Amino acid sequence: MAEYGVVLAVITLVVVLAITTLSGRISGAINAVANILPGG
Repeated sequence: MAEYGVVLAVITLVVVLAITTLSGRISGAINAVANILPGG
């Protein structure tokens, strides 16, 4: 039963890291587009 807890913890960690990484890249892309647009 403890194995399920370990697997769940690892999956949760991977998901959190993926979201953190992607949010940084998405934010950078949005800022780049905003700087290209007139008035940005």
